[in-house]
This record gives sequence, structure tokens and C-alpha cells, in this order.
Amino acid sequence: MKSLFILVCILVAACISASAQAQELTSLDFLKQGGHVIVFRHSTAPFGSFPTGSEDRAGTVESQWWKSCDQGTARQLDIVGRTEAANIGRAFKRVGIPVSSIAASEFCRCYESAVLMNTGLTIVISTSLTFTMYTDEQRLPELTTRINAVPPASTNTVLVTHGHSVGEYPFVNLQWSDAIIYRPKVGAKADVVGYARYALWARSTTATLPGVGGNADKITLSTSPSPQEDKILVQSNKNCTVSVVNALGQEILGDVPVKGAELLNTKGWAKGVYTIVASNGIERSTQSFMKK
Repeated sequence: MKSLFILVCILVAACISASAQAQELTSLDFLKQGGHVIVFRHSTAPFGSFPTGSEDRAGTVESQWWKSCDQGTARQLDIVGRTEAANIGRAFKRVGIPVSSIAASEFCRCYESAVLMNTGLTIVISTSLTFTMYTDEQRLPELTTRINAVPPASTNTVLVTHGHSVGEYPFVNLQWSDAIIYRPKVGAKADVVGYARYALWARSTTATLPGVGGNADKITLSTSPSPQEDKILVQSNKNCTVSVVNALGQEILGDVPVKGAELLNTKGWAKGVYTIVASNGIERSTQSFMKK
């Protein structure tokens, strides 16, 4: 029993020590120069209520269920997750982060996250990024190679996977849409630069507005149909900008200033659920509405 206790203490200490090596980042500007590998955990994909519990329903290996985009088979991105992935793509463009390649896990929720980042690149599907379906012996050699590969000059590499488990590298508790960032070096193990929480990517989608401060980051957002046809009234307690995304996470309208209230023209939009994302550069709020 004593030896077991000592082993547990050693493992905990190792995790704490490794975690301390990865610092939370407060800026993405350094990525503009390229030379980094950005490893994302897929965007928000709520746990389902499958008969087997809260995880994926799963199935036989022959069925390759983990590649399914069916909500009844495996967890998928919801509207929040689609919005997050689209915002990460917007952050790439706003900050000016060059990406030369992007790879994703075989799981649909990872692939869809990569698609919605809208890099314009062909997405490579890699078993090395597919957790649980392959052993570490099968997965880690290629994953380690990917993390240690220096990207083409002045560009970055993006990997979209689950959690964070890359063998010898530091443990970091990545939440949905978070990323850990590495700096590869020729002939040496990549350095861990730090991790970027989703909030940092979201803040990077818009510049901070003048006069924002104190409690200005607490946005209260509401929407209501307007008596005018094909209009939606957006009201906010703080000056902000709003964007609208559809159920696929595609941006329909972007960067509309709202000072108190604003009428948005929805003429020509397809029927369905849309999400309004409001940001003041510090915090964001979302509100969904139905286009009938």
C-alpha cells in the first residue's frame, strides 16, 4: 500500500511539473511570423444520452463508427461548437496567422472543426490524431513526427484532435477549442510555447472598442422579431460588434456595430436557426433565433 501511495505521488508530481512548463498565452501575435505547430482540441461537442452512457454510442470496428457524422452514433459539434470553430478561423485572418497545412482526427467532430476554420487548405485525415481507436504504439510515432516537423518558412501547421496526449510532451488540460502551441527545431525536440484558451481566439476576432473597460465586458444580448418584414432587432447593453452564423457555422453577416440597438436585414436568408455572436474585444455573448 505504501509503495502504491508513493507511486501515485510521483505520478501526480510529474503531471504538475509538466503542466507548469506550458504557460497560458495572452497574445497570438507571435504566430504571424510562422514556425509553429498549433494543436487544437475539437470545438464544443456535448455529450449525448446514448443507451451506453454519456460517451459516443460506438459500434464495431468494421463499421468505423467514429467517422460517422450522425448524432445518433457519435458526438458531433453543436451550434456553439460550430461558432467556435468559425471564430478560430476568423482569428487566423484577423491576426494574420499564416497556415500552410491542416490535419484532423478521423472523428467527424474533429474534421468538421477543421473544415469550419475555413483555411482554404485540403484537410489531411490522420490516424495519429485519432485517440482511443488506436494504441499509443500505433499513434504516437507519427504524432511526434508531426509536432517536431518544422513548417514551411513563415507559416504554421494546424492539427485538430482530442484532448492532449502526445507521450513525452507536457500534460495540459485542454478544453474544447483550446490549443497548445509548439515551436519545432531542426534536429531537436519541439519546444512548448504555451496554450491558448478559446477565449483568446474569440477576443482576437475583433479589435477592442474605445471606451470598453470596468464592467463593459459583461454583454447582455437580446433579439426580437421586428414588425418590419425580414428584420431582426438586436439589443445590447454595451457597445459591441455582432456577427451572425448559420447552423453550419458559416458566417452570414460580420462585424456590424451595435450601439444599444440595431436592425439586421435577414432578407434572402434560408429558414432555420441562426446564432448572433456579440463581442467587445474582451468578452462575448451569443443569442440564437429562428428565421421563419
